[in-house]
Amino acid sequence: MRAVAAILAACLAVWPQAAAAQGVPSPWVEQVVARLAHIERLLARDGYRRVQGPFSGPLARDGVQLFDITLRGGGDYRIVAVCDSDCRDLDMRLYDQAGTLIAENLDASDVAIVASQPRWTGPFSVEIIMAQCAAAPCYYAAYVYAR
Repeated sequence: MRAVAAILAACLAVWPQAAAAQGVPSPWVEQVVARLAHIERLLARDGYRRVQGPFSGPLARDGVQLFDITLRGGGDYRIVAVCDSDCRDLDMRLYDQAGTLIAENLDASDVAIVASQPRWTGPFSVEIIMAQCAAAPCYYAAYVYAR
């Protein structure tokens, strides 16, 4: 378990530099990293490991960001997105290469998680929606986990 904790800490240590390079201010980086670290620990208990990301940036209320990922057939995936304390609602949708909606999380929460067990290997698109943001821009980050 200590080895897993050390690996998680090392992985999360890389994200702040990537976020800073994308223009995410430091206080928001710290908030988002803390939220992701908590969720990552829970996912690790269930055997998930981070396989893609980070995907991050600022969005205004109702702002949308798309990013492309590759999922392997037969895999068990969780795509996790979190946002800063100014965010009130972050939503997420997963689409296949044909644009068909595969999964979505539209709950009124500052954390969005979608699950997918694709039957084929291929490109997928993740849509992040900043449904509510009290002080724009709000900052988000997302990772893809697999087991």
